[in-house]
Amino acid sequence: MPNAARIIYEEIEGEVIIIHSQTGTYYNLLDTAVLIWQMIASGCTVDAMINAMASAYKMPAEQIHHEVLEFIRQLHDEAIIIEAPAQGTGHIPKLENVQVAYTPPQVRIYADLQDLLTIDPIHDVDESGWPNARITSNDDARTV
Repeated sequence: MPNAARIIYEEIEGEVIIIHSQTGTYYNLLDTAVLIWQMIASGCTVDAMINAMASAYKMPAEQIHHEVLEFIRQLHDEAIIIEAPAQGTGHIPKLENVQVAYTPPQVRIYADLQDLLTIDPIHDVDESGWPNARITSNDDARTV
């Protein structure tokens, strides 16, 4: 399930944007990653996700099993999702007429706004009362 204590997310025009409030890192999910995210957010079990994706893309479940598990592991490692007790299959979005071709799900990670997103305007101020951001250099994006 989404880690509501640490992230905010929104689905906008077929993509999911996630912001980690503690690290300032933001994430972008596209295509098949969006479909899996919808199932995660609705409480689907991993098996239900894999079976739904296999059915929608008319692929053997074994063929996408590793890719879905790897995607879920990446989300967990980034503290975007947390484990939750199984509560049935959750809501599986309508995948019968998927509009995108199957591609392995990816997490695009952006760290270029970390300082801005994590600045605390109440505590990180100078004498004039304006927030001070730390100066660091980061790569603009990476895919895991």
